[in-house]
Amino acid sequence: MMWTRIAGRELRALARERSSHVLAGVSVLLLATSVFAPLAGFRANEEWKRTSSEKVREQWLTQGSRHPHSAAHYGIVAFRPLPATALLDPGVSEFIGQAQPLETHERHFAIHPQVEEATSARRMAGLSPSMLALALIPLLVILVGYNAI
Repeated sequence: MMWTRIAGRELRALARERSSHVLAGVSVLLLATSVFAPLAGFRANEEWKRTSSEKVREQWLTQGSRHPHSAAHYGIVAFRPLPATALLDPGVSEFIGQAQPLETHERHFAIHPQVEEATSARRMAGLSPSMLALALIPLLVILVGYNAI
């Protein structure tokens, strides 16, 4: 087929160009950085949620003998687990609270969103593989395909 010959010729031409090697190297380096850089913070956040959940559970169990209705007013806190894919694509998980207070007759918003302490630049877009794919792949296609036009 004709399109396979054209694609093969273009790929051979790209392999000869030094700039395509530099672009590929920089892209791999950025993607690796975007995966491994937030890993320590991700683990620390999960550890914080685990220890906080244990403390809340211990407080609930050691509150003593109480009427069930008044014990429900004491309230507990549920911690939202992050999916494993949040490391690759955080989505809105940084803007949603990490903990949800549960109390009788009360409706509380989720608390402890990660962007609460972040700078305005951090709120715009964090370094994640999904953000890099959305920003870099179109640029790479334009840079690589420029010679074909």
